[in-house]
Amino acid sequence: MAHELVFDGGYLNVPSILAEAPIAAVSGTNAKLIMYDGVTLQNNCNVGAVPGVSHYQNGTGVFIRTESDSEEHQAEFIMKGGIIKGNINDVHLPIACGGGVMIAGFGIFYMEGGTIMNNTVRDSGGGVHLGSRASFHKTGGIIYGKDAPVGLRNTALKGNSVAKTTPITRGHAVSVAVLKPLFRFRDDTVNEDDNLSYTGSPKTNGVFGADDKWDNSDRAHKIWLVTVILPILAFSIAVFLIVMKAVLKKRMAKLTQMAETAPEINLEDLNLSKREKEICKLLLTELTFKEIASLLKLSNSGVTFHSQNLYRKLGIQSRTELFVKLTKK
Repeated sequence: MAHELVFDGGYLNVPSILAEAPIAAVSGTNAKLIMYDGVTLQNNCNVGAVPGVSHYQNGTGVFIRTESDSEEHQAEFIMKGGIIKGNINDVHLPIACGGGVMIAGFGIFYMEGGTIMNNTVRDSGGGVHLGSRASFHKTGGIIYGKDAPVGLRNTALKGNSVAKTTPITRGHAVSVAVLKPLFRFRDDTVNEDDNLSYTGSPKTNGVFGADDKWDNSDRAHKIWLVTVILPILAFSIAVFLIVMKAVLKKRMAKLTQMAETAPEINLEDLNLSKREKEICKLLLTELTFKEIASLLKLSNSGVTFHSQNLYRKLGIQSRTELFVKLTKK
C-alpha cells in the first residue's frame, strides 16, 4: 500500500525554529512526498535528536529513506515546484549532512522544478545530500551553489564536529556519498537546464547520466596534489639540494686542507704514474681511502687499485711501510 503526502500551497515553519528533525521526514516502503509550486519549507534549524535515537539528524528541510533500506518499493520525494530555503543543519555529529534535502537508504529524489536555496550544513551537501544507496534525478529546478549571491547560495561549512579530526567540505550545492565512487559533488549552481542524475542501487551503483557534471574526490585530490603538494615537494627538494651542496663544499674544503698536511717528499725518481704519485702523497696524510676517493673523484676500488700498484713498485705491502720508506731520513 502506498503512503502518499502532497504539499500543494502554503508555508511550513514561517518563523525560525529549533527542532530535532527535518520539516518533512518520510520513511517507509512505497512512501511518497510530492511538492508543488506555492509551497515553501523554510527556517528550520535541525539540532538533532539524541545520537542513536533518530535517523533524522540530516536533511533539515526534507529527509527521505526507504524503511529497512529495502531495494524494492523505494520511498520517493518528487519536487515539482516550491522553495526549500533558509534551513540550517546544526547537528554536531559526523553525519551532519543535507542542509535542504537528505536522501538515504534506497530513497529516490526526483527534482522536476522548484528552488533549493540559502540552506546551510556543517559537513556535506548544503542544498542536497545523498547517502547510502539513494538515487537522484534532476530534470528541472535550481539548486544554488557557492557562486550564487548571498541570500541564495547554499553553504557547506567545514565539518566542525568534535568527532571529526579532519574537517572536509563537499558539495555546497549537491553531494553524493556512496561506496563507489566515494564522493561526487557540485559546488557551483545547478541551473534549470543543467540535468543531473545518479543511480545508487547496488545493481547500477556509480552510474551517471550522459549530461552529468560532477566533481569528485579523486579530482579534488589531484588538484590538491598539483597546486599544493607538488610545489611544496619541489621546494623541499630544492632546499635539500642547496643544503647538500653547501655541506659537500664544506667537506671538500676540509679534505683539501687535510691534503696540504702531506710531508714534502721527492717522487720524481720513483717509477710511478701521475695518479699513483697523487695517491701516494695523500696516503701520507690522515685521509681515509674513502676521503681520498672523494677528493680525487675516484671510486674506492680505484684508489685501492692504484695503491696496490704503487706498493708493488716500491716493494712494500702497507700504508705504514709507505710512510716509513718515504719519510725516513
